[in-house]
Amino acid sequence: MFELSGYQTLDLIETTSDIRLYRLRRQEDGLRVIAKTTTGEYPGSSMVDAFRYEYDMLKRLSGRGAIEAYSLEITPDRPVLLLKDIEGSTLDQILRTPDSLELPVLLRIAIAVADCLMQIHREKITLNELTPAHLIVNPITFEVKFIDIRMCSTENGISPLSPLSGRPDALLPYISPEQTGRTGLNPDYRSDFYSLGVIMYECLSGSRPFELHDVVDIVYRHLADTPEPLHRRFPTIPLSVSDIVGKCMEKMPDARYASAFGIKSDLEECLSHLQQYGYIEPFLLGGWDIPERWMVPERFYGRHFEKLSLREALKRASQGAVKTVWLSGESGIGKTTFLKETLRNSISSDGFFARGKFESLHTSLPYGIWHQVIEELVSQLLMETKLQVEVWKLRILQAVDTYGQLLIELVPKLELLIGPQPSVPPLPPLEAQHRFQLIMSRFIQLFPHEDHPLILILDNLQWADETSLQYLTSLIEDTATSHLLIVLSYRDREITRLHPLSRLEKHLIDRNVVMSRISLQALELTDLKQLLLDVMRYEAADLDELAQVLLHKTDGNPLFIKQFLQDLIDDQRVEFDENLRSWKWDLQRITELNVPDNAAAYLSSKLQQFPDQTVYALSRAAFIGSLFDLCTLAEITEVPIEALIEALAVAVQGRLLQPVSGEDYLHYKFQHNRIHQAAYALISEEERSELHWRIGMLLLARSPLSEGTILFEAVHHFNQVLTWIDRPEQRLQLVELNLQAGIKAKETTAHETALQYMLQATALLEEQSWEGQYGLTFRVFRERAELEYLCSHFDTANELFHLLIDKATTNMDKAYIYAMKVQLEASNDNHEEVISLGQHTLSLLKVKHQFDPGYVQLTLQWLRLRHRLQKVSLESLNLLPPMTDEARRIAMSTLDHSSNACFYVNREGWLASSFTMIELTLDYGMTPEASIGFIGYAMFQYYYFRNDEETFKWAMLAYSLSEPYPKMHMTTLAAFAICYDSWRHYDPAMLSTFTEKAGKVGLESGDLWKGNQSVLINCASLLQFGHPLGDIYDRLITHSGDLLRHNNSLHCKQAIIAVATLVRLTGYRSVDDPFNIAEISEPDFAQSVHGDSFDFIQEMVWIYQYLIGYVFGEYREASEALAKSAAIIKSREDGLDSAMQIMYECLVWAQLYEEYNAEEQRIYRAKMRSCLKKMKKLATRCPVNYEHKYLLMKAELTRLSRDPRQAEALYEQSIETARINGHIHDLAMAAECYGKYGLRHGKLHLARIYMTEAYEAYLQWGAKAKAADLEQQHSHLLHIKREPGLDRVDSLSVVMSAQALSGEMEMSRLLATLMRIMLHNAGAEYGAVIFDHDGKWMVEAYGTSEALHIESVPLGEESDLVPAAIIAYAARTQEQVVLHDALSEGIFARNAYVRSHRLKSVLCLPIMNQNKLVCLLYLENNLSPGVFTPSRLDVLKLLGSQCAISIANAKLYSGIQYLKKNLEDQVTERTRSLERSMRETSAALAEATVYEERNRIAQEIHDIVGHTLTSTILQIEAGKRLLQKKDIDSGVQRLVEAQDLVRHSLNEIRGSVHMLKEDKYSDLAVMLKQLIRDTERNAGVVVHAIIYDLPEAMSTAYKKAIYHALQEGLTNGIRHGKSTEFHFSLESVGANLQFRLKDRGLGDSHIVMGFGLRTMKERVEQLGGSLSIDSEMNEGCLLEIDLPMRRVENRK
Repeated sequence: MFELSGYQTLDLIETTSDIRLYRLRRQEDGLRVIAKTTTGEYPGSSMVDAFRYEYDMLKRLSGRGAIEAYSLEITPDRPVLLLKDIEGSTLDQILRTPDSLELPVLLRIAIAVADCLMQIHREKITLNELTPAHLIVNPITFEVKFIDIRMCSTENGISPLSPLSGRPDALLPYISPEQTGRTGLNPDYRSDFYSLGVIMYECLSGSRPFELHDVVDIVYRHLADTPEPLHRRFPTIPLSVSDIVGKCMEKMPDARYASAFGIKSDLEECLSHLQQYGYIEPFLLGGWDIPERWMVPERFYGRHFEKLSLREALKRASQGAVKTVWLSGESGIGKTTFLKETLRNSISSDGFFARGKFESLHTSLPYGIWHQVIEELVSQLLMETKLQVEVWKLRILQAVDTYGQLLIELVPKLELLIGPQPSVPPLPPLEAQHRFQLIMSRFIQLFPHEDHPLILILDNLQWADETSLQYLTSLIEDTATSHLLIVLSYRDREITRLHPLSRLEKHLIDRNVVMSRISLQALELTDLKQLLLDVMRYEAADLDELAQVLLHKTDGNPLFIKQFLQDLIDDQRVEFDENLRSWKWDLQRITELNVPDNAAAYLSSKLQQFPDQTVYALSRAAFIGSLFDLCTLAEITEVPIEALIEALAVAVQGRLLQPVSGEDYLHYKFQHNRIHQAAYALISEEERSELHWRIGMLLLARSPLSEGTILFEAVHHFNQVLTWIDRPEQRLQLVELNLQAGIKAKETTAHETALQYMLQATALLEEQSWEGQYGLTFRVFRERAELEYLCSHFDTANELFHLLIDKATTNMDKAYIYAMKVQLEASNDNHEEVISLGQHTLSLLKVKHQFDPGYVQLTLQWLRLRHRLQKVSLESLNLLPPMTDEARRIAMSTLDHSSNACFYVNREGWLASSFTMIELTLDYGMTPEASIGFIGYAMFQYYYFRNDEETFKWAMLAYSLSEPYPKMHMTTLAAFAICYDSWRHYDPAMLSTFTEKAGKVGLESGDLWKGNQSVLINCASLLQFGHPLGDIYDRLITHSGDLLRHNNSLHCKQAIIAVATLVRLTGYRSVDDPFNIAEISEPDFAQSVHGDSFDFIQEMVWIYQYLIGYVFGEYREASEALAKSAAIIKSREDGLDSAMQIMYECLVWAQLYEEYNAEEQRIYRAKMRSCLKKMKKLATRCPVNYEHKYLLMKAELTRLSRDPRQAEALYEQSIETARINGHIHDLAMAAECYGKYGLRHGKLHLARIYMTEAYEAYLQWGAKAKAADLEQQHSHLLHIKREPGLDRVDSLSVVMSAQALSGEMEMSRLLATLMRIMLHNAGAEYGAVIFDHDGKWMVEAYGTSEALHIESVPLGEESDLVPAAIIAYAARTQEQVVLHDALSEGIFARNAYVRSHRLKSVLCLPIMNQNKLVCLLYLENNLSPGVFTPSRLDVLKLLGSQCAISIANAKLYSGIQYLKKNLEDQVTERTRSLERSMRETSAALAEATVYEERNRIAQEIHDIVGHTLTSTILQIEAGKRLLQKKDIDSGVQRLVEAQDLVRHSLNEIRGSVHMLKEDKYSDLAVMLKQLIRDTERNAGVVVHAIIYDLPEAMSTAYKKAIYHALQEGLTNGIRHGKSTEFHFSLESVGANLQFRLKDRGLGDSHIVMGFGLRTMKERVEQLGGSLSIDSEMNEGCLLEIDLPMRRVENRK
C-alpha cells in the first residue's frame, strides 16, 4: 500500500498504465486529499518533469476546469501530486460499473466536462490527451474536474512527455485524426473536442466508437471510418444528442465545434428540453458556437480553376500517365496549403504521397530532396502490418537486386525494412551514377499502380541543385515510369534564364513532355471575406470594411494576412467579447497602422520588435537551419539553455517558431522559410563570417568527417566566409575540406554537387600552390577536371586536362591524366578519341603498342605470343601473382577501354590490344583487365581458327576471372555469348547462364549501353536456338524501359526489328509494347545510326524481310532481301560467313527454282551447291548447331535433282536431328518442306503426316501466326488434335467438380470438398484455404488429400501452415502468385517458410466473386517444379469461380441455419418450461391430450419459423441488392424490416407457446386479464378493462386473434404512442364479437401499419371480421375489431 509521511492512506481510487490515484487523510487536520503518483517506482526524469509541469499548470488554473493542486512532493522513489478531493471517482470507473446511468444524468456530466474544457481553453491551454480516466466525477453533486493534464500545451510550451511516443496504447481510441500524424494537419485545441466526442459516445452507448484491436487498425479507423450514429445504434438516444457527438467527432477540425462553449450550450439545450417536455426536439446545432480563439482555417481560398487543373493532372496520372505540374507563386502565396487542400481528399488510403523540400540558407546534401522522398516512403511502409512489411521487403529486394546498400547509404532507415545488404563493387563515376539512378528509379517505380498514382511534391525548386534535377529528368523520361504525378513548386520571381530549373523546363519541352502550369495569385476581396467568415462563424456588420482594409494592407498575400491578423489580435485591435459572444475590432486604429509593402519587410520589422534576447537567439538559430536544436544554439550563443528557452518562448508565442520534440534536446523549426530568411538577415554582414566559421568549427569538433552529413554542413559554413579568411593555413584547410566533400559527393554519384565543392577548392588555391602544394593542387584540379567532364562541360574539362598535363612533373602524372580522359571518352563511346588518347598514354608509360598494326606486324606479334603461351598452361595463368607495377596497371586499364573502341573501328587494333594485354599479364602479373585480353584471344581462336575447344577454355578463364568485376564481366559475357558454336558444343547450359545474367548486366556494371547490348545478344541467341517466341518477346518488353531510356538508336532499332519479327511470327502484340515497329518500313530507318559503322541495322532489316518472307511463302521478297544482305556482308571484307544467310539463300532459291529459266537454274544450282559446301564445314565443326540445317539444304537440293528416295531420307534425318538437338523452329521448317514435297509428288499421306508435324512444331515454338497460315492453306491435310484424352480429363473434371461444389451447402463439408478437388486438379501435395474475418486472416482448411483439417487457425507472421508473406501479397494485390521453383526464383526465394519447406511449385489464387475477394486458395508441390502450368491454372480459375459462388451460398445458408437454430432453441427452451408448468397446474389433464396439443403448437411454431425465414431471406437479399446499387437508405430500410419481422415472429412464437396452456375448455377471459396484469406491472401503465360474458365454445383461432390483438395494441400504444392509460372492452353485440382498445397517447393522423398490425388484420379478415384504426394527433388511438358470431357458432 502507498505511504506518504504525514498522511493516512484510505483507499486506492484508480490505476492506469502509468499513474495511480489514492485517497489520503492528512493526520494533522484530517483533510482528505487525492494523491496522484506514478504506477512504478523510480520513473524517468521526463515523467518527473511532467509532474512538475502539470503542477505549474494546475496552479495557474486555480481549480478552473482542472482539480485544485495543494502541493508537489518529490519523494526518493517517485513524485506525488496532492490534489483537492471532490469525493468522486474517475469517469472510467463509473462507466465500468454495472448500473447504467439515465440520459439526464449523462447529459449533466457531459455539460460539466464541456464547462471544464471551456475554462481550460480560455486560459489558452490545450489538453492533447483526454480519456475517461482523466476526469474525476462526483455523481451526487455532478462536480467534474480534470485530474490529469500532464500532456497539456500552451502557446509558449509543451509537455516534457512526447505526444503518443511512449504513451500507453489505451489512449489510442481517444486521439483525433490529426494526432495520428497522418493527415498533414497540426493538432490544436479542437483535437480535445474529438476526444470529448469519443468519451460522450462511450458514456451513451456503453462502448467506444472504435475499439483497439491493433495500432494500425485504430489509426485507420480514426482516419477513414465513420462510427455508426448513436441514434441508429440505440433508437432511444435522441437525434440531437447523437448529432452533437457526431459533430465533435468530425474528421476535419474545421467541421467540429469551434468552442467548448458551443458544445456546452447545445448540451444544455438538450437537457432543458428533456426536463421540460420529457423528450428532446431536434434543433439546429451550434447556435452559440463562436470561436473564442482566432484560428485561420487550414484551407485554401479561391483558385477554383487551379484546383480543377491539379485534379485533372491527378486523374491523368491515375490512368497511367506521368504528369508534371509546374506550380509557381511568390513567397507566402500559399503553394503548400494549396497542394494539401487540393490533394488531401484525392489520395486514397492505398496510394502513396511523398514530399521533398529544398532549403534556402542551408547546403543541400547530394540527392537531398530524393533522400527526403525515399525516407518518407520508407516511413509509410514501416507503419504497415508485419505481413505487409514482409511483402514490401521482398518486392524491394527483387527490384534492387543485390544493390540495396546504395539506397541504404542514402536513406539509412531503409535498412530497418530490408535488413543489412551486401557491399557494392565500385564502378567508374559515370557508370556508378547510371547504376545508382537506375536503382532509385526501380525503388520509386514500386509505389505507383493503377488507380493509385504516386504523388511527389518537390518544393522550393528555386534552390534546387543540378544533381537532383538531373535525376528528376531521368525519372520522368524513363518509359518504365507510370502512374506518377510530380508537382514542382517554386517562386517564379527567383528563376532566371540560366537557373537549373529553366534548363530542366527547356529540356522537357524539347523532349515533348506534356506539362501543366499553375500560377497562384493573391487573394481577392471575396476570398478574404470568406476567410474572415470561416474564422468568426458569423457575418458582422462591418466585415466588408475590415476585409477591404486587410486587402489594402497586405496585397492579398495569405502569409502576410495571417501574420498581420495575428498581430492585430495580440495588440487587442481585434478581440473576442465573451459577454456578447462575438468578435469586435477598431477599424480606425487598424486603418491608421503603417505597414511595410511586402511580407518580407513586414516580418523583418516584426522581428525587430521582439526583446533583444529573442532577436539574438533567433538570428543565430537561422544560421543553423530551418530546424535547430537547443544544444547547438547554446554552444554557438554561449547562452544557458534555460535562458534560451525563455527567449524562444516569445517567438513561439508570436508564431514564428514551432517546438518539435527531439531525441535529446528540444528542437524548434521556423514556421515558414520567409521567417527563416528574415531572421538570418538580422545579422550584419560583418558578423556573419565569424558566425559561420564558429559553427563550422563546432561541427568539425562534434563528429568525424567520415559522417557525410556533418562534413557537408561544416564545409557549407566555411564556404560562406571565403573572403574573411586571410591566413594561408586556413585556406589550405578549407581546400582539403572541399576536396573531401567533393569526393564524398562524387561517391554518391552527385557529380554536379561535387563539382561545386571542387570549384571552391580550386578558387582557394593560388598559382604558387603548384610549387608549394603540388600534391594537393594536382589532386584538386584532377578531380575538378573529371567532374567537369562528367557534368558535360567538355571545353572546360579539356582546358583543365591540358593544364594538368602542362603542370605535371612526371610522365606518370601525365599518363594518369591521359588514362582518365580515355576512361571518360570511352564512357561516351567516342571511339576515335579513345584510341588517340590511348596511344599517348601508352607512350608516356613506355609500353610499345600499335593501335593500327599492319598485317605482318600483327602476325609477328601473334607468333611471339603463341610461342610464349606454348610454355604455360591455362591453369598456371590463374596462379599468376597480382600486378604491382602502377604504370603497367594504368596501361592495362587504358588497353581495356581502347580495345573496346578498336572493336568498333579497327578489328586489327582490337586484336593487337588483346595480344598486348596478355603479354603484359605474363610479364607483370594478373589484373581484372586481363579477362578482356583473354576473351579477345578466345574470339580470335573462334573466328580466325574455328578452334572451338581453345575458344571455350580461354573464354571460361576470362569468365571466372572477371566475375567479381561487373564491368569486365559484362564485356566477357557479351563476347562469350557470340561464340555460340563453342559453348553449344562443350556446355549447352551456358545459354541459361547468359539468359540469367543478361538482364542484370546493365545494373551490375552501371553501363546501360552494354547492358542493353547483352539483352539483345541474348534474345538473338534464344531466337537462333528455337527458344519459345513468347518468352523472348516478354523479355524484350520487360527491358523496353532500359532499351528506350538510353536514347541509343543502335540498340533501339535492333530491339524494334526483333520485336517486329516476334510479333509477325506470333500474331500477338502486348498492350505494354512501346516499340514503334512501323518505323521499319520507313526509308531512312537504317540510315545514320550512331555506332553502326558496319551497317548492322540495315542487315537486320534485310534479315527480318527474308526470314519472314521465307516462313510465310513470300519467296520473291525474301530473295531480294537476301541479295541486299549478302552485299553488306561482302562489303565488310572480313571473310566471315553468316550461317543464317547461307541457309536461307539455299532454301529460298530452292522454292523459286522452278520459276527460273534453264540458265538461271544452272546458276542458282551452282550457288546452292556452294552454300551446301559452306554449311557442311559448319556442320562438321559443330554438328549440334548445323547438322540438321545441312541435311535440310541437301534434301532440298536432292529434290531438285529428281532423286526422291534420297531426298525423303534426308528430310527425315533433318527432322530427327533437329528434334534431338532441340531446334524446334528448324524442325518445323524441315517438316513443312517435306510436307510440300509430298504434295508435289502426289504423296498425300506423307504430306498429311509432315504438314501436321510442322503445324504442331510451329505451335510449340510459339509461331501461332505461321500455324494459322498453315491451317488456312492446308487445313485438309492437318490432323489437329482438338481435345486429347488428357484435356478431356480437364473438361470432365471441371464439370464433375462444379457439380460437387454446387451440391454442398454446409461450410465445413464444402471446404473439405473444395480442398480435395483443388488438390487433385492442380496436382498439389498440400493446400490451404484462407478467409478474412474482420481484418484477421484465418486458415479455415489445410492439409493433404489424405489428411485434411477443417478448423480455424489465425494466420501469424511466422505461420507454419502457409507462407504468410505470399498470402499477404496475394491478398493485397489480388493477383495470383505462381512460382515454378520458389526456392530459386522470384521475390519469395528468401522467405523463411519457402526455405524451410524447400518449396518448388507454389500457387496462391485469389477467389473472387463480383469483384470482391472471397478467400485465398494456397497450393504447393515440393516434388516437382513447374506443376502449375497455364493450362492447369485456367482449370483452377474456372473451378475457383464455382467455389466463389458455392462459398457465398454456404455463407448465406449458414446464416439462415444460425437464425433458424436460434429460433428453434428458443422454442425448445420455452416448450420445456411450459411442460414443467403444465405438469404443475394441469395435473388432471390427460396425457394424450397434452401430447396432442404439443404437436399442434409445434406445427404452428414450425409454420411461423418457416414463414419468417423465407420472408427474412427475401428482405435481406433485396437489401443487399439496394446496397450494391449505392441506395443506402432503401437498403438499410429493408434490413430494418427484416429485423422487425424476426422480432415479430418471436413474439408470435411466445404467444403460441403461451397458448399451450389452453384447450377447448380454456377461459379466454382469464388469459386476457393475466396479460393485462403483466402489462401493468412491467410497463407501469393503467388498463381499464371490461370483459363481458363470451361464447362458451370459441375456437382457438378466435382466441388467438383476440389475445394477439390485445397484446399488439398494448405494445404499440406504449412504444409508439407513449400512452400510460388504456380502455379495453370485449363483448358480444348482436351477431358480432366487438373488440375495442383506446389509448391516451400521442396519436397520429397517418398510421403506417407494421408487421404486427398487418398480421393482426390478416387474421381478423381470415375469420370474416374487420379491423380499423382511428387516430388523431394528440388524441390517442382507437383499435376496433368486429368478429362475426356466426363463425363462432359454426365452429362449435
